[in-house]
Amino acid sequence: MKSVVLENFRELSNVPRCSFDQKRINEYLVNKAKQLGLEYDVDDELNIVIRKPATEDKKGHPGVILQGHMDMVCEKEDDSDHDFTKDPIEFIEKDGKLTANKTTLGADNGIAVAMGIAILEDENLSHPDLELMVTTNEEVGLIGANAVSEDFLKGKYLINVDSEEEGIMTCGCAGGNTLNSEFAIKREDFGKYFYRIAINGFRGGHSGQDINKNHLNAIESTVKILKELATRHNLRIVSLNGGTKHNAIPRNCELIIASEDEIKDDEINVDGFKQVEEKMEFKFEQVDGKSPMDAQSTEHILNFLTTISNGVVDMVKDSDDLVETSLNQSIATTEDDKFVFMVSIRSSVLDKIKEVEDLITNTTKSNSGIVKSEGFYEPWEYREDSELRDKCLKVYKEVTGKDMQVNVIHAGLECAVFSKKYPDMDMISIGPDMTGVHTPKETLDLKSTDRVYEFLKKLVESL
Repeated sequence: MKSVVLENFRELSNVPRCSFDQKRINEYLVNKAKQLGLEYDVDDELNIVIRKPATEDKKGHPGVILQGHMDMVCEKEDDSDHDFTKDPIEFIEKDGKLTANKTTLGADNGIAVAMGIAILEDENLSHPDLELMVTTNEEVGLIGANAVSEDFLKGKYLINVDSEEEGIMTCGCAGGNTLNSEFAIKREDFGKYFYRIAINGFRGGHSGQDINKNHLNAIESTVKILKELATRHNLRIVSLNGGTKHNAIPRNCELIIASEDEIKDDEINVDGFKQVEEKMEFKFEQVDGKSPMDAQSTEHILNFLTTISNGVVDMVKDSDDLVETSLNQSIATTEDDKFVFMVSIRSSVLDKIKEVEDLITNTTKSNSGIVKSEGFYEPWEYREDSELRDKCLKVYKEVTGKDMQVNVIHAGLECAVFSKKYPDMDMISIGPDMTGVHTPKETLDLKSTDRVYEFLKKLVESL
């Protein structure tokens, strides 16, 4: 049987849609609305809502909103020549799984858009007033969602399709903030020896959902090497660069240092890293002379890097597997005159977000840096009474014969924003099985996708 969802996904994957580059995918969705003869609205942030009137049998029922985001995390393998600004995503379908050729797949969250369009296209579906809302720049701080006005949506029930495990309904999520610690640096002549230390090939992963899965952070691991060498040698930092996205665990990092004395190969032991990250690639080599940071700049940055934590900060009380608060060392960037370090904070407790923010801010300021916030978002708190959740549990049991789990996740979802803008709106989040999101290993289970789509149709019909 031909999968209309897969065909829709294939079509929209031909359109570039990295964060901050969504004009073309917005135009695609506008044209899709026009082809279907449906009303639509587009706001200043290029968020779009497409509306389809209720069928005769469902007129007067509360409206249903299907929701996803149009941007994707654009990550690729080091040896890929893919250009995300113009090249279509190249699908690889094997053994019922869908991946991309050395790039992220974009099923997060293109599959929500594909399902939403399929439901709008279905003329045999009995449904209340339908709205498909597709937001922009979700992956870089829920920017589109935050710009949605309080009168953009009309429905009562919102079904977000941005979860990644079939059979689990998300009804709450963490909030967070992204902080940039910026340090002015001075440079001077120093050192007889110059070395490049490079880590590549870590698994990476989602900085929320994978933060407790023992995926090593390439930046943190490189800093550990730097700290160890600094105890034995008079060093200066030339540059530290690693990570690509605030919401991805860094897979790669490069450090260049200057030393007054020679550093031997056997001084660096990465066996512990390789036991965890089996595909790790490590390189230590001497390079041509560079202009390193002065002693004070090096001291400030090294002290900052070795003071802040990474990974799980606190678990949910009385839980072995639910993360409450975490910190991801996301991106390190060195320029001629400044060093910028990005961290991503997540927590389901507002006070804990503030606590970690204060820690980062104080550590930065004590080392003569400044802190800039890039995108605070509040948590989506679990709702005690939810008609939509109850209906979802009932329909899932009827369709599959199984009980659906209810979960609160350690990741940001746009529902957190909508719950503040539309406090009376009842909302849930579901989705098909996906793994490796935000990495080139991103994988979509096609049978799961078909099952979730059929369930979604039944859920819409039941409302």
